[in-house]
Amino acid sequence: MGEGDVLIHLVDFIEQLSGVSAARAGTEFLIPALRARNEALQALASHPPVGRAWVVAPSPKGWQRQFWADVMGAQVIVLDPGKTAAVLAARAAGISERFVHQWYSEADSTAGPGAEYVPPLAPAGPRPSAEKRGYGRTHRVLRDEQLLKEPICRICFDQRGERVAATVLDHIRPFKKLDGSIDYKLWGDPNNHRSLCLPCHQSRGAQRNRGEAAGGTAGDGRPLDPSHPWNRKKP
Repeated sequence: MGEGDVLIHLVDFIEQLSGVSAARAGTEFLIPALRARNEALQALASHPPVGRAWVVAPSPKGWQRQFWADVMGAQVIVLDPGKTAAVLAARAAGISERFVHQWYSEADSTAGPGAEYVPPLAPAGPRPSAEKRGYGRTHRVLRDEQLLKEPICRICFDQRGERVAATVLDHIRPFKKLDGSIDYKLWGDPNNHRSLCLPCHQSRGAQRNRGEAAGGTAGDGRPLDPSHPWNRKKP
């Protein structure tokens, strides 16, 4: 942003009306904040700023972005930080990761007609080794010890009474910090370990910290992953 530019962000209106961060504000502030934002947009139409007006609108669908381009006469720029960066930002702001996953699941195109797409920055350098990511030789020893102690997938057994062989050591609480470093106390704590089958572990990773059922299950306990052993059972 340059001198004289104006930024209009729905989050700012929510925080002004509620007096707290948007993550802590109740849903009752959403509609009043939308009205306040629309009033600010109308004011811009009659009294343009000295510089440019930047409107933050996290619209995942192409037709939504086209609305801003056609109806508002705006130049649409899609700034995609990448899903990993968006999840980390949500954690830091105290916002449920569910909204990030929902945005990326609903996005039907990269930019949409009339929109410029700015891709995520390429990761700096090669991916760290398995050892540095917490999955080296010591992790394999912990995994083998856990699987000997608990050879059955805990989610399958607890939620559906199914005795499915476990193959993965799962950390109940994530051991990676926001900066990418490892909390070795959580990483090596046996009380933070449990045994899962691979489908449950993959669903667990996809659903972690999203306020949804562990393992990515439906309301009746059935796993959402079609490759899960439960869903491969014959009727």
